[in-house]
Parts: sequence; C-alpha cells; structure tokens
Amino acid sequence: TNQTRYCYQSYLDYCRCQRIRGTNYKPCDYFKKVFHSICPNAWIEKWDSQREEGTFPGNI
Repeated sequence: TNQTRYCYQSYLDYCRCQRIRGTNYKPCDYFKKVFHSICPNAWIEKWDSQREEGTFPGNI
C-alpha cells in the first residue's frame, strides 16, 4: 500500500504535538518513530529545512 499519506500525516502530528505539548513531551516520540520508519530520509530532511526557513507547505 502507499504509505505517503501516513508518512506525511505522522510528520505533521509529531510537529503539532511538540508545538502544543513542548519538545520534552515523550508521547510525541510515537509519531517520530512512525515517520522515521516509513518516510524517506530525504523527505524528512527537506521538511525540516522548510520548517526552519518558514516555507513548509503544511499546516502545523
């Protein structure tokens, strides 16, 4: 099956969780584990860079 949507959604959920609960909130790590296991590293690096630059297209 196509995991693209699940990958992207897990990345968004992780970022939202950290924004709302803080970076030390351990349950957010569940989403991080999921997207790291199914997303290509190049996508994660690109999204991280886009977030830092303020150009990430998703709603976090």
